[in-house]
Amino acid sequence: VGPGESYDYIIPVLEEHAPGLHWIHPHHHGSTSLHVGGGAASAFIVRDPPGFLPPQLEDAAEKVMVFQDIDMFKLQQQALRANDEK
Repeated sequence: VGPGESYDYIIPVLEEHAPGLHWIHPHHHGSTSLHVGGGAASAFIVRDPPGFLPPQLEDAAEKVMVFQDIDMFKLQQQALRANDEK
């Protein structure tokens, strides 16, 4: 996805998975600390089944925002401890 562009990923989820807003990150072993520290994390939305919520909630406008506050010194220390060098 290029700069200033967006893409909606559609990922199959088990029907019995709890609905809600979840936090996900890439999980390439040996690089997780550096990936997350570089901003490679996102919101993962599992939608409620139709009729699950009261109408006033189901019809409400959605705004999804993801904030990250990363302490670069701690990130570098964690990367060294985890042997994250990739």
